[in-house]
Amino acid sequence: MTFVRPGPIRLDYGLCRYGRSKLMCRGPMRRFKGDYVTFLGGTETFGKFVERPYPALLEERLGATMINMAANNAGADAHGLDEELLTRASDGAACVIQITGAPYVSNRLYSVHPRRNDRFIMASPRLRRSFPEFDFTEIAFVGHLMRRLREVAPERVAELEEELRCAWVARMKRIFDAIAAPKILLWIGEVAPPPIGAHIAGKRAPQIVDRGMIDVLKPSVDAYVEVVISPHARAAGTRGMLHSLMEKPAAQAVPNLRAHAEVADALEPALSGWL
Repeated sequence: MTFVRPGPIRLDYGLCRYGRSKLMCRGPMRRFKGDYVTFLGGTETFGKFVERPYPALLEERLGATMINMAANNAGADAHGLDEELLTRASDGAACVIQITGAPYVSNRLYSVHPRRNDRFIMASPRLRRSFPEFDFTEIAFVGHLMRRLREVAPERVAELEEELRCAWVARMKRIFDAIAAPKILLWIGEVAPPPIGAHIAGKRAPQIVDRGMIDVLKPSVDAYVEVVISPHARAAGTRGMLHSLMEKPAAQAVPNLRAHAEVADALEPALSGWL
């Protein structure tokens, strides 16, 4: 049997922490001076496997400091509970807040890791009572939890999803309330937000976030930008992304170079008004 050992391909993300924050953000570390713009978000804004994610592209185009404070696998909890980053964002010229999935926030039914929000920590007694046949000890990630619960008892998942929607909207509002700077809410997905209560199946987009939830949040922000990645961008695959052979499936699951360019195209007009 022959084994292929792919050579190491390393992308330096310049990981850094700002002030008292414990969140590892995309670097390089920047100074908070002048008319800077901050970006809060998860893996998509972090730019995994991408040398120049969309905040870096916008910096080149607009000539202002763009500070990428996104973190890999972060949801709304990672920034919503981080007073240091919220203060930095509040003092900037504008803040772009990426929409991340509703399952990645702690709620009354389960808790997630405070920074790696994709990691499942513990089920509440209420959730255990709702799914008495389910073994929660085998679960390490929120995505796995949601898939397994839908398999075991799909008729009982509706209550859980409604709790996630409420918790997510509350956490997003907390973020908005803490940031005095102009705020841009950003959707990135292969499809547009679904109608109220509908599900996105087989497409990469923020999970359990629908049009109704976004409409509730719009009055709290200064602009809403919706980016649906084009078929042309999706067809480019992982071309130009930096990853090893073993990492290719993971690279296929995140925005590629063309997708980041499309996000920058959509945000540029909105940001230019505040710079």
